[in-house]
Amino acid sequence: MGSQSFYISLLGVLTEIVVLGAIWYVYLREREKEKYLLFWMIAFSLIFFSEFVIVLFYSQVLKYGIFLKQVFQITATFLLMWGVLGLSFREQFRYKGLFAIAVLFVILLCIASEIHFKDRWKYIVSLALIPPVSVYSGLKMISRAKRLMFPSYKVFGFAIILWGIVPISHFIFDYLINKPSYSLLLRYSVEEFIGISILVLVIDRSFARAIHIEKLYRTITDTMNEALVLLDPEEKIIYINNRFCDLMRCKNPDALRGKNFLDFVPERFKQIVVEKTRMRMLGVSDTYEIELKDMEGGVHNVIISGAPYYDEFGIFKGTIGVILDITEKRKLEIDYQMASKLAAIGELAAGIAHNIKNPLQGIILVAETLKRKNVEPYWVDMLIKQAEKINSILNNLQFKAFMDSRTDIQVVDLNVILREELKFLEAHRFFKHEIEKDFNFTDEPLPVRGIYSDFSQIFSNIIKNAIDAMYSMEKKILTVKTYKDDGFGVVEIGDTGVGIPDEILPKIWDMFFTTKPTIYTRKGDEPVGTGIGLATVKRLLEKYNGRVEVKTKVGEGTTFILRFPLATNSN
Repeated sequence: MGSQSFYISLLGVLTEIVVLGAIWYVYLREREKEKYLLFWMIAFSLIFFSEFVIVLFYSQVLKYGIFLKQVFQITATFLLMWGVLGLSFREQFRYKGLFAIAVLFVILLCIASEIHFKDRWKYIVSLALIPPVSVYSGLKMISRAKRLMFPSYKVFGFAIILWGIVPISHFIFDYLINKPSYSLLLRYSVEEFIGISILVLVIDRSFARAIHIEKLYRTITDTMNEALVLLDPEEKIIYINNRFCDLMRCKNPDALRGKNFLDFVPERFKQIVVEKTRMRMLGVSDTYEIELKDMEGGVHNVIISGAPYYDEFGIFKGTIGVILDITEKRKLEIDYQMASKLAAIGELAAGIAHNIKNPLQGIILVAETLKRKNVEPYWVDMLIKQAEKINSILNNLQFKAFMDSRTDIQVVDLNVILREELKFLEAHRFFKHEIEKDFNFTDEPLPVRGIYSDFSQIFSNIIKNAIDAMYSMEKKILTVKTYKDDGFGVVEIGDTGVGIPDEILPKIWDMFFTTKPTIYTRKGDEPVGTGIGLATVKRLLEKYNGRVEVKTKVGEGTTFILRFPLATNSN
């Protein structure tokens, strides 16, 4: 082997090392690995090793180089064909036994040629097998490429056909016209062409799979019932699905892309969204409830399940939000709450009538006395006191109705709200006459920022549950305690009721879950339940970042410990 041929071989081997490394690197990074691609890559690896052993052979480092080269190259040719057939049969790789027999037969033929033929004829096995098998495989590959619509497959088919020409050119240039350098240049060019075409195939398949997966994901997201939105770290909308477009009353998704998500969030919820984005940057996923404004001005109650998403280097790229529209559900809850309130009002009305009736009787009696006698200061004072009592009851009722109707955010004192709720319950006959009260309010104000009626609902629902829990108990004590603790206003509401069993405790926050009888199943005047009260408490606590702890013992009672972040000048 001349020095020129040696350097051509060395350069060819080094080039093939680079191509081979690139192919395997790209292929191994693929999550889904097609078998036919694997066969072609093994085939190219065998072609590389055939050139490597022939360099060692001519360097007198390795004996039987021609034998090994033929075995590697013919086996590689059969692998190329088997990969093509596997592609045609949709990866149903048949004829495994036949392939093994063919490789064994090739090895025997190569051994025979090594023993019986001189140098130029030792390649007779390659000359006889590689061209027809390669041409057949290449033509079948080109035919298959037309149906698959992959141009890279057609290029690879052409490369396989060229591979079939290599043994013929080797025989002609090396032994007939004695120009081995021409043969080497052609051979390495074809081999590297095969390697590069396989590399292009792997990349092409990777892109095709990525496009297919993207289409699949888009189909899934566009057909899901929940709205989906993808935000960058600056809250700008990157991607939305059809359901989000419907939610926002948007006809064209492009009208929303690039807009700031906060533009669709009412002012009182913007700080919540900003805080959630900060949490996403820290890797926190959670669920929260806010309102969204659509492009027509409508307001929707939504639950957002947010999670961070990262690029392939683990860098935070934004937020994925799955949005559930619960507007209709909230309307239904409000209707249920209204029905529940009306039922409570009916019950309280009887108590109010009873409370007003007594002072009215006193007023009537005094008035009749004034008719018969001269007016004395005692009777006048009594008349005034009874009238003031009625006025106090009506003022209390009027104040509660006014405060519950307000929807603006303001700073309110938890002590004031609690006292008003308890004062209002004095109209409840069972509460007034049957329940022993143990109230201990802190002298310090407990200011919180929010809607008055939200806190009123929280306390009234828990107190009502406490009263109902003591309905059949002999000992009936309602305990209410407030205090300040580490930036939180704490409210404890306890009862000596039936208690909550451990297996039921996790379910008490579920919507429509109740252990009380309904209006259709109750006996006498026992309290009824709708399963809405504590679910509403949980929702409102989450709205104000409040916390709740429940301590309970069956037969002894239950205590709810509520913690609310106190309002400061900064918030």
